[in-house]
Amino acid sequence: MELQVGDIVQLSTIKPIMTEQNFQKLLEGKSQNTTIPYMQKAKHFIVRGLLTRGTDRKAVSDHKEIIGGAYTPERGKAEGRIFLSDKEKNNAELLWKGPLRESRENYRKIRDKLADKVPYKLHGRAASKTGKGL
Repeated sequence: MELQVGDIVQLSTIKPIMTEQNFQKLLEGKSQNTTIPYMQKAKHFIVRGLLTRGTDRKAVSDHKEIIGGAYTPERGKAEGRIFLSDKEKNNAELLWKGPLRESRENYRKIRDKLADKVPYKLHGRAASKTGKGL
C-alpha cells in the first residue's frame, strides 16, 4: 500500500490480506525470544498489509502507541515505517517512512519526542554492579 507521511489510515476499513491461520504459519520456525514477540506487536498492521515485519512498539498514552517496522513490496526495496496508532479511533497515522537502515534511529527520536525519554538498560556485568537494568 502506497502511503505518504501524514496519511491517516482507518484500520477498520482495510480488509485483512491474511487469516489468523496464515499469520500463525508466518510465525512458524521463527525465534520464540526475538522474532515472534516483535511480529505479534505489529500483528494488526501485518495482517492488513501496512507492514511486513514489526520491530518496535511503545505506548504513548492509554490508547495511543508508536509502532515501527519494515514494509517490503513484492518487488522493490524494503522501507522503514513508523505509525502512531490510536486504538480509540481505530486508526493509524504514518509518522515516518524511509530507508530501512535509518528506521531505528528515527524510531528512537520519535519515541523520545512523543513519549518521555526512555532510559538505557544496563546488561550483564554493568547491571549487576549498579543493581539497575533488567
